Amino acid sequence: MELTNNTALYDETDEVKWAFRAIQWNWQTIIRTILAILGILGNTLVIFVYMNRKRMKSCTNTFIVGLAVADLITSFHQFPRPTEISVPPGFLGELYCRTFFAGSNITMWISIIASVFTLTMIAFERYVAVVYAVNYRSIFSKKRPRYVLLSCWVASITLNTQSFYICFLDNEKHTCYVKYPSVHFQRFIGVSFFLIEYFLPMVIMLFTQTRTVMTLRAQARALSSNRKESNGPALSLLQARRRVIEMLFMVVITFIICWTPDQIAYFCYQMGIFDASFLSGSLYTGFVVLAFANCCMNPFIYASRNANFRRALRELFSKGKKNKIHSVNTIAGQEETMADTLAKQGDQMG
Repeated sequence: MELTNNTALYDETDEVKWAFRAIQWNWQTIIRTILAILGILGNTLVIFVYMNRKRMKSCTNTFIVGLAVADLITSFHQFPRPTEISVPPGFLGELYCRTFFAGSNITMWISIIASVFTLTMIAFERYVAVVYAVNYRSIFSKKRPRYVLLSCWVASITLNTQSFYICFLDNEKHTCYVKYPSVHFQRFIGVSFFLIEYFLPMVIMLFTQTRTVMTLRAQARALSSNRKESNGPALSLLQARRRVIEMLFMVVITFIICWTPDQIAYFCYQMGIFDASFLSGSLYTGFVVLAFANCCMNPFIYASRNANFRRALRELFSKGKKNKIHSVNTIAGQEETMADTLAKQGDQMG
């Protein structure tokens, strides 16, 4: 494998070898490197914090760990890498163009889409827990979140197989390229992916979060009018749930802010509104950097909005101390032990 700064010319009798162009350090690669480091450190901390107990007691915690894993994988992909100058013909060359070529980069997009689907499931899980509390245990059993996470990854892998049909190796120029079978197929892919990967998840997240907040407010008004329960454990649990919802709402809003410019711009390209030169321009490059910044944002949101997460961080970095600190699973434990008490009330409020 050869790393070079210049484009190589080959005689027809020469054996084509792998050749790559050295990394071009500019504002984009520098920022993406910083984002990659922050994403790796932050999401690794999230995983360790939420798994710092022998067993997970909360569906939400399981989904948050799954989200952190997806964002961690995405963060690794943010490191700049050499771009290919020449790719030899054969199986490995074809495989490279269909999977790791910048136009496909299937592993990165698998983790990104899995992250979107997981975040959507987090919003839906909180929606069911608050609005349909009486049915929560039957819908989200202890083992079911793992199967849901697996389904998110399977769906993401399935969607990204489309790169096998549009990314190819040019055996004459020895380069990878993207080509759609037809303009209609490109439009179909553009509309389908915009809806499945961005628009529908965004609508689901906004609807479930808004409905959840409205239900929590209704429950709070009902509890405040009931003197017997206004200072009881039910109110404490309601306040804990509200804090979790507020934190997750910030996660959803951050996702929308980071990904909306990129998704709309790329959708316009797929529809033929922008030509291919737009994708290499500085404006779209900025949209891409903003989108990838999302993979390192969530740990900062958890740290700023979740007191239990901050306590668990202190516990993680001071294991030698014997003082007893509340775990991240406090909210989850409250929900499990008091689910029966609030089931009837949650059903009435929903």
